[in-house]
Amino acid sequence: MKLRILTGVFGTWFVLATSSCSGDGASFESPSDGGTESGGSGGAAKAGSTAKGGSSASGGSSASGGKSTGGTSNPDQPNCDTDFDGLDRSCTSVQDCVLVQHQIDCCGTILIMGLTASEQAAFNALEQYCAAQFPACGCAAQGMQLEDGSLIDFGSTAAQVDCVDQQCRSRNGNPTTPCGDKACTADQYCQQFVGGPAGSEPSYGCMPLGDCQDCECLNLVGCQCSGAGSAIKVFCAAP
Repeated sequence: MKLRILTGVFGTWFVLATSSCSGDGASFESPSDGGTESGGSGGAAKAGSTAKGGSSASGGSSASGGKSTGGTSNPDQPNCDTDFDGLDRSCTSVQDCVLVQHQIDCCGTILIMGLTASEQAAFNALEQYCAAQFPACGCAAQGMQLEDGSLIDFGSTAAQVDCVDQQCRSRNGNPTTPCGDKACTADQYCQQFVGGPAGSEPSYGCMPLGDCQDCECLNLVGCQCSGAGSAIKVFCAAP
């Protein structure tokens, strides 16, 4: 250990210098302000704490260490596009089947499906999750669809379940007439529409008769109409 004496215009400074291999920091006293300033390992600790504070970059390394799950899919999460198709709908008789209500669009349109009774609990859990994924799109629900193509009002009791070709299916319990891929009830007429983009298939719909029972009463402009009552068929083509 060496004691060095330095002189200057402001007086005499005494500096206690330690060996360079010492791990302890030295302190020196300034006659100008009488304050004590730490150096050596104390300064290193201070510098180290600054680096640690700066290691918010390492905190930022959570970007590399922690993975964001926002853009990844969870394999345990239901797949609303495919999981409904995987439910069992097989049957040997109608007693094997139940009716369930499946929301098919953000408007709230319901498809009433036939399903194997043992799958009802699995369906309910899947439906609860998937129905909640639809955004609120502010359009009117289009009633309830049955698998025979007919459309019934909310609250109607016309829906029935059947075992067709060993598959549970929903159908309208009221009399219907075929209309393409639809089935129209006695208070509807069948409308066929053709046109649109090249190669488009004809589309079919069951339209309400209201109080009408013939084509004259319906007074449909630009379409061809034939038949009477529930057997009315209307053909419309795009201009």
